[in-house]
Amino acid sequence: MSQNLDQQVTLTVTLPDGTTKPLPAGSTGMDIALEIGRRLAREAVAIKIDGKAVDLSAPLTADCTAEIITFDSPEGKEIFWHSASHIMHMPLKNCSRAQNSAPARPLSRASTTTLPQNTVSPKRTSEP
Repeated sequence: MSQNLDQQVTLTVTLPDGTTKPLPAGSTGMDIALEIGRRLAREAVAIKIDGKAVDLSAPLTADCTAEIITFDSPEGKEIFWHSASHIMHMPLKNCSRAQNSAPARPLSRASTTTLPQNTVSPKRTSEP
């Protein structure tokens, strides 16, 4: 086997303060956040790679600059609320799709029957 296959490619990630972090190729934004600190990783909503906001699970393929985006920033709030709107839309979309996929069936007569009158009392009477 070739020696190149045995060696893992290392990328250099430059942070906003100018520090660099060597990370293996394929590392994600979440890996970068964890490398900096657990609290930052918990608060991260996205990451900017070379100035473009991407998902925290996006793999790195080349040396880059990176900035973790948290909810505290205006951009972080925008990303969070945009993502939340997609999440909230999914159940509505699925309900709409389910309603449109099957024709409505009329209720059968058996499903609309009522209980005998002597079993249901609208008013409770006290016994002597």
